[in-house]
Amino acid sequence: MLGLLLASLLQASSGLAQAPAPAIWRLSPAPVLILGGPDASGPTEFSNVYDATFWEGRLLLLDGATQTLRLFELPSGRHLRTFGHRGEGPGEFLNALHLQPLPGDSLFVSDLQASRFTIFDPQGRIERVVSLAVSVPGSRLTPLGRFLDGSILAWAPRFTDAAGPGLHHIGATIYHVRPDGTHADSLRVLPFTTVQPMRVGPAQGWRVALGAGQLFPAVTDRVAYFSSPTTYTVHTFDPQAGTWGIIQADSPPRLGGSADAETRRNAAVRHGASPHFMAQVSGVDTLPALLRPFVSSNGWLWVAEAATDSATRTRGLAIYTAAGQLQARLRVPSGLQILAVSDTYLVAKNWEPEAEELVYVYGITRSPR
Repeated sequence: MLGLLLASLLQASSGLAQAPAPAIWRLSPAPVLILGGPDASGPTEFSNVYDATFWEGRLLLLDGATQTLRLFELPSGRHLRTFGHRGEGPGEFLNALHLQPLPGDSLFVSDLQASRFTIFDPQGRIERVVSLAVSVPGSRLTPLGRFLDGSILAWAPRFTDAAGPGLHHIGATIYHVRPDGTHADSLRVLPFTTVQPMRVGPAQGWRVALGAGQLFPAVTDRVAYFSSPTTYTVHTFDPQAGTWGIIQADSPPRLGGSADAETRRNAAVRHGASPHFMAQVSGVDTLPALLRPFVSSNGWLWVAEAATDSATRTRGLAIYTAAGQLQARLRVPSGLQILAVSDTYLVAKNWEPEAEELVYVYGITRSPR
């Protein structure tokens, strides 16, 4: 099945293979569960939820401010347990960012600032803590996920020279690390954002020029996905075969032009975007076409699009099967930041931070093609 997926991905330069029209799926009219809010306290009081995942059919949330992991039953929302907290000791985090359920019901948690990862058992007890500090001397690696053979995927930022007027690329060097964290092989450099200097009041500031945010990962036990807003693509890596592929976005946003849009288009093509695709983009200095990818438990890939429909105030989710074909589309309110998806639920929070942060769980109605 994985071979079929990767074979399909390699057709990126001409888009995905022709397939029947995708099914249209829908969210429940209202959330089936809301966690947080002005009256919340204890485990349902959140401050900047960084990530979420479905772990043994339950919802696990990572609270950024407290660096705690909070497990809830679905759909009741009953709090089951909290583990982890801010600190530098075992089971503690300086800046935990990514969650990944592992085979055998364990949990992988990466820590960006500490350059290490922790594996927990289903009861929240520590199974293993591995530092990546010695993998690449002089670089702080961020672990992204763990493969079935125990090897680790990680990345470190790489700054490059200006590529044009006001155009500065920042790359992500992707590493494949031994299970014990003692050695890392550099795989390739992926672009993930480009910034342009501008005046912000009396001081020199920065704004996003081509793409936005960071290179978002979605790592499973057998394959990894990276959305690259700079190139409007989703890159894939298969550690067993050592091969890369690309899923090319198929609906570029039309966001207006700029004086140096052609320079930015050419830069995107040099970094992996197809010329045909970029020719359809009238202005590439405002928003990316793609946001974060997600993988549900059945192996399907969900890719969030950045462009919004002003009439419906929604953005799209494209859902690809494990064979690499576009299976369905789903519209999501544009004010929501998606945190996790499963076969039956979508978890999100508001884009704009609030004093009392809310986490929404929606049901997904799946319809046939």
